[in-house]
Amino acid sequence: MENLYQLILLGNHGYGSQLLFMLHDSLSELGINNSALQIIYEPHKKRVEYKKPMLVLYFHDLKEGSTKSENLLSYFLSKKVMCIPVVKNLEIDCPNLPEAIQSINAIEIPNEECCAQLNSLVLEQFGLLRKERKVFISYKRSESSVVALQLFEELTKAGFSVFLDTHSIRPGEPFQEELWARMMDVDTIIVLNTPNFMESYWTQSEIDQANLASIGLIQLVWPRHKVLDNQKLSIPIYLSKKDFSERAELLDSVVQKVINTTESVRARNLEARKTKLSKAFMNAKEREGVEVTQNYHYIEEVNNGIGYFPHVGVPKSIDFEEKERSLPAKLEKAFLLYDENNIRPDSKNHLDWLSEYLKVKALAISEVIEKRKDEKDEDISIGEYSS
Repeated sequence: MENLYQLILLGNHGYGSQLLFMLHDSLSELGINNSALQIIYEPHKKRVEYKKPMLVLYFHDLKEGSTKSENLLSYFLSKKVMCIPVVKNLEIDCPNLPEAIQSINAIEIPNEECCAQLNSLVLEQFGLLRKERKVFISYKRSESSVVALQLFEELTKAGFSVFLDTHSIRPGEPFQEELWARMMDVDTIIVLNTPNFMESYWTQSEIDQANLASIGLIQLVWPRHKVLDNQKLSIPIYLSKKDFSERAELLDSVVQKVINTTESVRARNLEARKTKLSKAFMNAKEREGVEVTQNYHYIEEVNNGIGYFPHVGVPKSIDFEEKERSLPAKLEKAFLLYDENNIRPDSKNHLDWLSEYLKVKALAISEVIEKRKDEKDEDISIGEYSS
């Protein structure tokens, strides 16, 4: 497989090996051959192919500056290549970054355990992972409100869009309808698995809905409590009494572990849902007698010039624009394929309205499946009349 993406590492990339390990692991989860990603260290300018997607990571080290790296950095910036500074401490390192890159927001990676965020950032820049980080906190108010609020604040600081029922639904909105809609649009659900968590009808319903939609869970299992059984996509984090402060909050080290775990499973969780959606669509098309083929980005009807882009969550106008800008020339028609389960009616109406004006149209998976059902019913009725 030819190199499709180019990752250029400049500076003292001490975390480079850990990052590459994570990237290869993520590519494997996404069904992409590792050879698709080319890693280039301190490159000669002629080695770079400027027509292919490219990202530069500049690892800054106060002790070991590199004139060569800084010159290359200036060169790539002049070519409008995305360059991201990587530092160990924002307050200490950012004032000492090369002048050419001081205006660009840096990412803080203090140690190897935090490389998951950098891994996600690389995947996002190459269009292999959506840029929005969305998390839903499922909890029982009477048992874990303190930790729920703590995680809401800390995950928000870490760049996640966090849904917490007491903070994320505006007055006047239909509470349960909005909750289900927001839940269907997240990467991961963090479950605060307290002793009486499953005794609530609502928390049990949230887990049931997550399983139906194949949304991955991270379970924070309270001391002397057991993990939830029969969860397909679930990672447990077992807590002890020592993991809590006197104020019943989680210690900083535990919060950081939750953040790192949440970041590390995003690609896998989203890919699982994308795969489920793609398989349902391809099975429906094959039953119609339509030959389809699939690459990582889209499903294509063979010789028909029609492409379908599986999309996890609720499509937004920016998603349509990005697909139209990168649309392969061989596709005459294109659709954003999505699962409309629990999407609010106003969102569905908005997608239908966008489809009237845009080249890339929205297509709900139910429309494809229902079309097949209607055709089967029609076949049965024809058979009955002809007999």
